[in-house]
Amino acid sequence: ADFSFKALINRADFDIQYQQSDIVALAKEYISSNYMNQISLSSIRNQIHNNTSYLSRKFKEKAGTNITEYITAVRIENAKKLLTYTKVPILHISYNVGFTDQNYFSRVFKRIVSKTPQEFRKELNWIIENTQNRDVTIQ
Repeated sequence: ADFSFKALINRADFDIQYQQSDIVALAKEYISSNYMNQISLSSIRNQIHNNTSYLSRKFKEKAGTNITEYITAVRIENAKKLLTYTKVPILHISYNVGFTDQNYFSRVFKRIVSKTPQEFRKELNWIIENTQNRDVTIQ
């Protein structure tokens, strides 16, 4: 067998880089599976067995946003889906996506989407109602 110290070092460097990006992927996977629960940096850290400051730094570096902002974005995207495809009351949607206060949910939703959840749903319903059963001619 051909043993090369340089190859061993390169392999170790590759493993470290892989683990670093893997940490972010694991954190995102955990968030996607648990956004409806109360998630903290320490709960993510405990799940992927890593140091909190290292995890925060790597997440920001690889994902381009901090963990809290990412969790909020995932929650709001899922709220938009529920507002779009269900008639579930907004209060229940806010709880289903991990918010414990509907007013706070509405403020965060408006900050991100530029509309309240009520406005978002009303606008969507108007679009649906005004585009259903119309003959569309494609030229």
